[in-house]
Amino acid sequence: MSVILIVSLILVNSFAQILLKKGALKINGRSIVSFLNVETILGYSLFFLSTIMSVLLLNYVNFKTLTIVIALNFVCTLILSALMLRERLTRQKALSTMIIVVGVIVFNL
Repeated sequence: MSVILIVSLILVNSFAQILLKKGALKINGRSIVSFLNVETILGYSLFFLSTIMSVLLLNYVNFKTLTIVIALNFVCTLILSALMLRERLTRQKALSTMIIVVGVIVFNL
């Protein structure tokens, strides 16, 4: 149960970030209406869902595990942004992701 919730949390959070980026690219003015596009609203809704999932996940895993999951969100978001938004994977992004993964490994020791 906890593994399914962990993977779901990572995916929901990563998709929320992708949707917010897509929504931000559609903003064409300074009025509040321009911020209320479908992607932005759905992105914020998914962030709300991920918050609820994080609280529920604390019933099944300890806080240390949850911090690892939150760190891995960045890795998944990088992969999804390359696939869905066609963003380039630069050397700096790859190095940053490797530092996150190494940090997760060290933190888990």
